[in-house]
Amino acid sequence: MKKLTLLAAVVALVLIGPVNPSSAIAPPVADGCVDASPDGVDIDTLDVVSNGGTDLITVTMTLCAVPVDGAKYRVHFDYADDLASGGNLLCETTSDDTSMLTRRNSLFKSTGPGTISVVGSTITYVVPYAALDAILEEGLSSGDDLEIWADTHKRGIQDRAPDTLDPCSKPQAAGEVLEITLN
Repeated sequence: MKKLTLLAAVVALVLIGPVNPSSAIAPPVADGCVDASPDGVDIDTLDVVSNGGTDLITVTMTLCAVPVDGAKYRVHFDYADDLASGGNLLCETTSDDTSMLTRRNSLFKSTGPGTISVVGSTITYVVPYAALDAILEEGLSSGDDLEIWADTHKRGIQDRAPDTLDPCSKPQAAGEVLEITLN
């Protein structure tokens, strides 16, 4: 058991780097693989870390299976505070920026801000604050709130983390996103 715990700590350090006092960690989302299908789009967990020392946001999406051809794996960033100011009653897209990974013919392609890496069933998105600043006139800074959620799609099959509380695939309430305060 000690070896497994040590291995998990080493993997976490490799994926997100050491956590220091200038880091903020959002409570992880455990979506689970109870109803996982073999289509490669089920999300098991979603973790977010903001590291003020390096000005990086790291989002780690762990799937229930390895990524498959024909699927899209997206992380959405919303810093307009749409949900805190009354919600999204019309089921509109509130995302200010999206980082996406697709896989075609066993090759990965990424679009959007930051870099994306894949190791087994874990997809890690590393996005510098500056890459998100391009949308904002005043830029992101310490104390700003950022809402994050992830979704996956493949030919009509989809998953989302955190799960929505209704049929709308877009977040409509604060409980349908991970919120992190940048530091």
